[in-house]
Amino acid sequence: MKTSTHNSLRRGFTLVEVVLSAAMLGIMLLAVGLTTLSTDKAFKAGAAQDQAISKAQRVIGRIVDELSMGGSGGLTPVPLAPLGSSTLSFRTPTGWSGGSVSWNGQRRIEFQYRDDDPNDGLDNDGNGFVDDGRIVLTRNVGLADEDSVVLLNNVAEYLDGELPNGSDDNGNGLTDERGLSFVLAGDRLTIRVTVVGRNAAGRGVVRTVTTAVMVRN
Repeated sequence: MKTSTHNSLRRGFTLVEVVLSAAMLGIMLLAVGLTTLSTDKAFKAGAAQDQAISKAQRVIGRIVDELSMGGSGGLTPVPLAPLGSSTLSFRTPTGWSGGSVSWNGQRRIEFQYRDDDPNDGLDNDGNGFVDDGRIVLTRNVGLADEDSVVLLNNVAEYLDGELPNGSDDNGNGLTDERGLSFVLAGDRLTIRVTVVGRNAAGRGVVRTVTTAVMVRN
């Protein structure tokens, strides 16, 4: 009987090949995992920033609604540059009575320090920000039915980029302005709010929203 021998075209993997394949697969899986983790962190960070901006925009919209019917002559104090103001009292008309304008009780919008993070230079509430506060609206100031409502928490003590050093650090024409800032130029009232917080990764988020409203003389 005639026989022949030859190398088999089908042979198994060597140990070295198996180890190299496993290593390459591990590197690929690690790269995919890191990319997914990075994407997830970026998404969460972006979501936190969007949430901070959305909160500030809603509050500024509420402030604009409160102030839009008032006149610049009724603003107290008059928030002129370079100091502006973090507190603004005003009155708005409610209609006509006896041939003259009738007004509502005085209202006040202001930055206030929170009870759990008073003005002492410390991060008492442990959120990573020193002396952050809130925006409060008070209606019928000084009257028996005076009442207050918190419009926004987690407001920075000072506007983003500003330091309490007597200088205009962020270049907006104001000195040492707070996280809620009003400034009047002619009949244009500019409102700025800086919101602070933490994203899902524990990193600080600081965002500022600015708008302006025309007030009558």
